[in-house]
Amino acid sequence: MAAVNPQRFAPAIATALRDLAKRGELDVPNQELAVIQFYALTVYPHIVRSMFGISLDPQATEELLTSGVDTFVNYYRPAAPAQAARPGQPRTGQESVKAP
Repeated sequence: MAAVNPQRFAPAIATALRDLAKRGELDVPNQELAVIQFYALTVYPHIVRSMFGISLDPQATEELLTSGVDTFVNYYRPAAPAQAARPGQPRTGQESVKAP
């Protein structure tokens, strides 16, 4: 039986991120990093738990996936022009956060 490797999907995810960035739906300055972060938010929690023989119930799986995708999209959502980081500045993840 072939080993299961989630990294095999990295090229497809990178292509999707590139397409979303071209359409202006996401701001992804580093696709390789973004793919790793996407996995960290959606796939790795399942892998880590399974290493210890713990499985997630369907509700926890759904919540992890939904919140992971929401977190990822919110981080990479293009900032409003007044909030955008200047070229060369690292993104802080706070660009799209509005003051109370």
